[in-house]
Amino acid sequence: MPPKAEAIEERIAKASEAMDRDPRLKGTKAAAHFGAPYDRLMARQRGRPASNSRGGHNKKLSVLQDESLRDYLLILYTSGRSPNLEAI
Repeated sequence: MPPKAEAIEERIAKASEAMDRDPRLKGTKAAAHFGAPYDRLMARQRGRPASNSRGGHNKKLSVLQDESLRDYLLILYTSGRSPNLEAI
C-alpha cells in the first residue's frame, strides 16, 4: 500500500528543513535521506504549495453566484451574443 499523503508531506517538510539549515545539502541527498520524493521536495523548495492546499478547479458556486451567472447568460442569449469562457 502506498504511503499516505500526510506522511509524505512530513518527510518533505523534514527534508526541506534540513536543506534550509545546511545550504550545501543537495536535494537528491536530502530526498534520499528522509525518503521524500525528489520532484515534490524541489517543487516545495521553489514555493509551490501542496496540491491538497490549493483547492479544486471545480468548486460549487454559491446560490447568489449561480443566480448571477444564470442572469448573465440569459442577457447574453437575449442579446444574440455567445458566451465565452473568458467572460464567464
